Amino acid sequence: MMRWTAPSRRAEAVDAALVDIHTFLNFVDFAGVVVGGRRITTDFLGGAFSLDGVHPTNTGYALIANEFIHAMNAHFNGGIRPVVVRKVQKADPLVLPGVGTPPSALGAITSDDARVLRDLLAP
Repeated sequence: MMRWTAPSRRAEAVDAALVDIHTFLNFVDFAGVVVGGRRITTDFLGGAFSLDGVHPTNTGYALIANEFIHAMNAHFNGGIRPVVVRKVQKADPLVLPGVGTPPSALGAITSDDARVLRDLLAP
């Protein structure tokens, strides 16, 4: 029978870098991450997750990639350059600026449409 071992201990045992995505996403949920003057959150239309609420946006993936890069650089002295999240965010159709109307797969989402969607889907 296999015994449960803390992930950090298992990572240490095989000299692996550990990326705690759960804790990172809890932080994004709690405080958000500011990118280009915009607070990215896990809320609906918050910029971290796509419209299905499951898959990250391009910006969300960039933030997650940087967590992996940071862990590899810290653990293995990798020297990998982080993703420029601002660059990704600027081209991400699912990161809606304050009241702008960015392009999306659906055409354009106005600030009024975004407000209605938020109100409809609010708990």
